[in-house]
Amino acid sequence: MDLRTVYCCVVQSGVVDKWYSKGPPSCLQFDERFQYYTRMILEVESMPLIKDQGCIRLHMGPLADGIKKHAQQWIKLYGQMLHESASQKFGYLQELLAVTLRYTFHNGWEDRKTYTHTRRPPMILLHLPNIS
Repeated sequence: MDLRTVYCCVVQSGVVDKWYSKGPPSCLQFDERFQYYTRMILEVESMPLIKDQGCIRLHMGPLADGIKKHAQQWIKLYGQMLHESASQKFGYLQELLAVTLRYTFHNGWEDRKTYTHTRRPPMILLHLPNIS
């Protein structure tokens, strides 16, 4: 990995972090970013690699490869951010479920002989983060 690639990754990472810090983006916002860069890759792949401009022949292959590589780096960064975000939210839900189950079994709802199907356990009110 050369110095230029490292610099681009650092700059891209900063841009993604800044975008995320404005507020946790929704899955739809992530999907829009993925679609944008995927469409860019498909559009570049559909273009001719050699273009004649007057008496000059342009070889667009290296430029197209660079654009595709750059777009793939963006997709990878947004994918990593989505993975981290989802892991945190699922971790929180797992903890919430564990607490709820401990509370349920600690109070012995299953062992009570007076428990009927119409009787509901008490509600546990917890603040849930916006999971989108």
